[in-house]
Amino acid sequence: MAAYMFVSAKIFNASQFSEYGKKMGDLIKTYNGEYLAKGSISDILEGNFDKSRKILIAKYPSIEQIHDMWNSEEYKKIKKIREDIAEVDVIIIDGLK
Repeated sequence: MAAYMFVSAKIFNASQFSEYGKKMGDLIKTYNGEYLAKGSISDILEGNFDKSRKILIAKYPSIEQIHDMWNSEEYKKIKKIREDIAEVDVIIIDGLK
């Protein structure tokens, strides 16, 4: 069953985050994921979202592939780039059967 990774990021250094984003894009593809959406919040219909945050939604064939990517040695190296330049919240959402 498909699974979705939802990321909300508060970015402190846009140029360095761009480098991180490129490396993550390659890694997501390696684990059979694909971007469905990424960028700024277009509009808030209800609630208290921080419009300055960037949003990413990626689809994977399974929740296991998200965990495999997240726990990989490749990701651990890439994550170090991000640690001082952005604050992220990441969740996994199960797809519909």
